[in-house]
Amino acid sequence: PLSLSLSLSLSLSLSLSLSMWALGCLDSTVFFQLFDAQVKPMLLYASELWGYTRLSVIESPHLFACKRLLSVTNRTPNHMVYGDTGRYPLYIDSMIKCVRYWLKVGQMPLTRFPRQALEMQLRDLELFGPDKNNWASNVKDILYLHGFQDVWTNGVQNGAAFLRSLKRKISENFQEQWLLKLNTSERFLVYRIFKWEHKVEKYINDITIKKFRDCLIRFRFGINELRANRRFLVGTILKDCPFCPGTLENEEHFLLNCPVYSGIRTKYLGTLLQQVTTLKDILHDSQMDAARKVAMFVFYALNLREEQMNGID
Repeated sequence: PLSLSLSLSLSLSLSLSLSMWALGCLDSTVFFQLFDAQVKPMLLYASELWGYTRLSVIESPHLFACKRLLSVTNRTPNHMVYGDTGRYPLYIDSMIKCVRYWLKVGQMPLTRFPRQALEMQLRDLELFGPDKNNWASNVKDILYLHGFQDVWTNGVQNGAAFLRSLKRKISENFQEQWLLKLNTSERFLVYRIFKWEHKVEKYINDITIKKFRDCLIRFRFGINELRANRRFLVGTILKDCPFCPGTLENEEHFLLNCPVYSGIRTKYLGTLLQQVTTLKDILHDSQMDAARKVAMFVFYALNLREEQMNGID
């Protein structure tokens, strides 16, 4: 049953995360290779028949695994998780499997039951027109939606090449939708300053000390105690920096300007700030050493902030 498959997938995702943490391995490439080999086949089982639709229950274990890798909660925006991991939703794979099976069935002899079932559905489409909804009509919708009307009418000579083109087109459509939401949602107001490409971020594998990597991820995603971000967590209004009255406590102020962290800033970011001076350049920097320095600054500065806040309280 589907529910059993989903439960097993969630369990396997959690087991993968715990096993990698126990081994001290934070490499996302290894993690997703294991996920794609062990978990994804269970989630996409029989998707040749249902893969034309986008099922949130199928994507949930995938996002669960991504968020466990990043050590963020389930409430973390999926958009950011897709963005920094460079992952694509599983519906892309399920659609490809569905279309691949359509091509396969179409080449079967008419004596085969799958081919007979397909021909029956095609006759229904001719008889009832666009109002008829069946498996064949959904395959047709996938092809038409992504600009491959001629394939539905004339078929293809090279099925493998066509499927690669179709997958690329579906992936590009997802990227366009991802970028559109990134540029229009208030939740990503800061995130889009330094993130504008859907691709895996190098810091995920470059920073091998978990506490530093986790801290940088939460900083990038705006899920920390900075007062400008607390409106996303608890619904409060924007507030000033507790140490700088009249100045908004946001990522830029925290990272570049707040005098409370000047000593830590000099220690970890002194050399870097001689080369880059904006939030965009610092967090978009793909150099391993730069990402590590930023992660260590954020970690120790947030610890200092907590100590100072306890003193204020």
